[in-house]
Order: sequence, then structure tokens, then C-alpha cells
Amino acid sequence: MTAEPQFRDKFVAFVDILGFTSKVAAADGRSGTQLSDLLEICGELESKSHVQSIAAYGPIICPESRYESRNLDYRVTQISDCAIISAEISPAGIINLVEHISQSIIGLLQHGVLVRGYVTRGSIFHDDRQFIGVGYQNALTGEKSVRAFRMSESDGATPFVEVDPEVVRYIREETDACVVEMFGRMAKVDSTQDVTVLFPFQQLTNVVGGNISEPEKCQRSLDIVRTWIDSYKEKIASQAPVSNSVANQKSKYYMKILDDLLAECNEIENFLKIGRQPAVRLRYDENFNAVPIE
Repeated sequence: MTAEPQFRDKFVAFVDILGFTSKVAAADGRSGTQLSDLLEICGELESKSHVQSIAAYGPIICPESRYESRNLDYRVTQISDCAIISAEISPAGIINLVEHISQSIIGLLQHGVLVRGYVTRGSIFHDDRQFIGVGYQNALTGEKSVRAFRMSESDGATPFVEVDPEVVRYIREETDACVVEMFGRMAKVDSTQDVTVLFPFQQLTNVVGGNISEPEKCQRSLDIVRTWIDSYKEKIASQAPVSNSVANQKSKYYMKILDDLLAECNEIENFLKIGRQPAVRLRYDENFNAVPIE
């Protein structure tokens, strides 16, 4: 006898690729973008390898954190330009869902593609073929009104994945140190709006900062990260031509983020240069100015 399907209280995310309609039109008209490109982009959103790893091995991020089911009741349904992701209510459930989206954001950035979405908690029925529930509906509604880091009042919804305040509260109050730390690496708060969004971009420069005590290794990392950032900027610019005002309005947010990361790379490099200079002994002259001792 088949069991009666049930709604479950879960973490639910809805993530949408921005500007996909124009990409489909370009591919259909054979004007640069290929259907294979679109399928690769959608694959980044689905992140199938992440889903398969959880199914096979359990939690990938914070594996020692509490969970109810080893597979986290983890479900992903990718349809065209959007994905619905759900996971059980547990510390391991939420951080692995967040990791999935963070991976997708960075993966899509390599194609010059932006996303917007919303992570919430609510009732949903979600299996391999279907999803129904208030949790999904709330995530869908939330995606349309993401407002973090607006550059002007005239801007519409901004290209970020926002996290519902209830989910943020759960992470802060009901999880463990690993989950809190990992979430901190992947999230950022817009204090002007009191809004939290997923913001995995800082992980790029964290790669560099981890090598700060080894100057030569750090410099190599800097060069690699700068190459990545320049490539991302080039991809975004190619996907948002000057003639497309809507796409340009969205892309300016990512361009600012990447420029800020480049500035951070410059600060790290300046720190390295100072560290390589020989120590200089100083004395004070009669005017109390510090001058080097020759």
C-alpha cells in the first residue's frame, strides 16, 4: 500500500538565472550563444555533483553537525532557468543547502551569469518529480523582492540570494560553531536594510589571505585571483552589452563586487611589499619628525 504523501517543514530555496530569456532567443537565432552553452549554465544551477555526493556520503559541509537523515532529505528540481532546493530542518541541512547555492553563484559567474533567489523555511512536498507547498510559494515570492545593497532607490530587485530572517536566526541560535563559521564565510549583511544575502565572493581573496605568511606563494595566489576576477568581469560585460540597459543595471552590482575584490588584492600586495622591505631604525629630530638613522 502506497504511503500517503505528506508536507514537511523544510528549508526551501528558489534561485533564478537572470536574463535567461534573451540567452534562449540568442541561441534559437544562432547569434553566438549555443544550446549547449545554456545546458551547461543550467547544470551549474543544478549542481548535480553536490546532490549526488550528499546522497552517497551524507553532509559534505560540516559533516559532524547534527542531522535527522543522512541524506538530509535533500531534493533539487531544476526547470529551465530556475532551481528549487530543499533540505531537512537541521544544522547540516541548512549549511549544505547554502553551500549548494554558493557553488552555483561562483560557477555561473564563470559564464558571466547572474542569479537572484530567496532561502526560507516552510511546508513543502518535494520528491524527484514534483514540488508543492507554501514554502516554495514563499521562496518564489521572496525572490521577486530582493533589495539588498541597492545603489539607488530607483533600482528594482537586486541580483543576490537573500536569506529569510527566520533562517538567519536558526543558524545563529540553533546550530553549531562549524555551521556559524561556514555561513559567515558565505554570507554578508546589508546593515542599511537589515538583510542577509549569500555572498561567496570573498572566498576568492580568502585563498590569498591564507598564504599571507608565505610572500612568494601569496603573490602567486594574487596573480591567479586577479586573472579570475578579470575573466569574470570580461564575461559579465559580454553578457550585458551597452544596448541592454536592464542587464547593465544588474551587472553593475557584480562589477562593483569584483572591483572591490581587486582593491583588496592590491591592499594585500602592498602589505607584502612593506613586509619585504628591510627594517629601518628611526629617530626623532628637533621638530619631532621621525627620520631614519643612517
